[in-house]
This record gives sequence, C-alpha cells and structure tokens, in this order.
Amino acid sequence: MLRKIECAAVAQRLAAQARSRLSGANAGLATGKRVCAVQVGGEQQAWYVNARKHAERLALKELGVSWETKTMDADSTANEIMSTVAALNNDPSVAGVLVVRPVPEQLSINLLQQAVHPLKDIEGMHPNSIGRVVYGSKLQGAILWPCTAKASVEVLRQGLLDFEGTDSLAGVEVLVVGNSDVLVKPMVSILHGEGATVTVCHPHMANFAAYTRSADVVVSSANLGHHTISGDMLKPGAILLDLGMNVADGKFVGGDVDLNSCGHIKAYSSLAHGIGRVRSAVMCDNLAQAILELRKTSSA
Repeated sequence: MLRKIECAAVAQRLAAQARSRLSGANAGLATGKRVCAVQVGGEQQAWYVNARKHAERLALKELGVSWETKTMDADSTANEIMSTVAALNNDPSVAGVLVVRPVPEQLSINLLQQAVHPLKDIEGMHPNSIGRVVYGSKLQGAILWPCTAKASVEVLRQGLLDFEGTDSLAGVEVLVVGNSDVLVKPMVSILHGEGATVTVCHPHMANFAAYTRSADVVVSSANLGHHTISGDMLKPGAILLDLGMNVADGKFVGGDVDLNSCGHIKAYSSLAHGIGRVRSAVMCDNLAQAILELRKTSSA
C-alpha cells in the first residue's frame, strides 16, 4: 500500500515556531500588521488561490496578521505595478508583500519580484533571499526561505524520520528532476547544506529514468505533463516527492507522477497531498521573521 508522509505534523511544528518568534518580549509586534498580495488580472489558477487562502488563514490564526489582495488590471504596465509594490515597501504597516503568479505574458515575474523589499519577501523569491540560502550561515540575519523548496526539504526530513528512523539528511542521495530558479535551485542548496548528495536531471534530458531508477529519494518538478514519471522509473523502497504543477486550460490536472503505478515505493508526498500546507506554514514563519527583521531596521 502506498503510504503518505505525515505533513500535518510538519506544518504544525513550523506554525508553532512562527508563533514562538513573536511571543515573550516580542509579543505584540504583529499587531496592526498586514500582508499585501499584488494580483495582476482578475482570474487565477484554482490551486494557487486555494494555497493563498490557506496561507491567509494561517497568518491570521497564528500571528494575528491580516491579508489584503490588491487587484490590478491585466493590461497594467510593469512601471505601474512596481510603483504599487514600492508604496507597499514603504508602508510600515505592511510586513509582507508578494506578487501573485502567474502574471500576464507581457510582464516579467522576475523583474516584479525584484521590486519587493527583501525584508518583506515572505515567499522567499527575491534574489537576496535565494542568495542567502546559497550562503547559509555565512551571512548574518534571517533567511526568508523559498517556501516550496524549504517545505519540500522539511517534508523529506519527516519522511526519513517516519520510515527510516532518522531525520538527518546527511549522506542521503537525492535525485531531483527539474530546472526551476525558485524551487529546484534553492532546494538543491538547502539539501547540500544539510549534507545530502544531490543529482539534478534537466527535465528535457533524453533518459532521466536511468537516474531515477537507482535513486533512494526522487523529487520531481519536471512539469512536462501529468504521468511524466511512472512506477517502472522508481526503484522499490524509494521515497518520492511530486512537486509537479501541470495545468491544462487554467486548471491544475495533477503532478508529474502516476501514483497508481507506484505501490512498490516506500512513501510519497505531493503539493496536493500535504506539501502545499507545509508551504503555507513556511510562509507564516517567514512572515514572523520579517516582522522581527523590519523592527531591527526601523530601530537602527
């Protein structure tokens, strides 16, 4: 029987960590704070909307921080959007800013993401945030983690604890299929920092199955279509994280893996089966850290 990694415990632990950061001497720092999501165009993919709503509820429940969405016309220019982001950056009541994905084709999400203040980047997608992941403890200050990358590593840690008896990533061999700047690349850096040995296959590699068949842990973010990876591409006893986000006609149709053919693997998780909620908890913890870092800046 295919077993799921218990993600609820991971999300609860991260939410409790966020709450503890703003307790004691730091109690009350979140009072009156808010998160602002800038959404360009009115219609968004359902999976993203649901994930954002969960993040909203968690931020309000755990930290007392409200959430607002600023909707801009789909034909807004990059300068207009960046002006809106700049105003939010300069608003002391705003503790977190994010640009809702996807954006209309005429806009560059990378350019818009760079406009967000690094200390308000609660999604962890600013180049400063990703750079801090690469340098790790060599830099001073908090790391605002790339949410899905950090969530995936924490879920993998839980899977190792549940099914291998240890939560250490040291020496674990991980095969990653993908090439995302904001997911795969920072996740590889996090795994390296934890002592894992990581092999990365580009999703357009001719025969990445030759690598997945020998891997103890497979992380897939190929996004080449539902069922890109089938059970015969995974070895018995493997642990699988399916981070694929395959969309057709604006609707989420599934991850990368045909789970019906994977009864022989040890355990799995996916964005739809728990990692998405852990991602929200990482964002909540990022928000708590952002509030603390912004306070240091304002009092300096």
